[in-house]
Amino acid sequence: MGAQGWDHGSFSVNLDSIETTVDGYCCGPNGGMPQIVQFEAKNLNRGTHTVNITNLSAGPRGTVLEVDAFM
Repeated sequence: MGAQGWDHGSFSVNLDSIETTVDGYCCGPNGGMPQIVQFEAKNLNRGTHTVNITNLSAGPRGTVLEVDAFM
């Protein structure tokens, strides 16, 4: 879970060597979406998993990356 906003950029989530790009941009300068699900993985096997989150921060929009919770 995390926020999206006008100053947020893209980030990647790498889960067990499978990478997904997520766009954190939303709304205009007067809006935003706090604490929404931005990435979800279902049907994971029991056991150890590896998660890496990378702020891609390149591009014309913002560079903010907010992570509020893992569930």
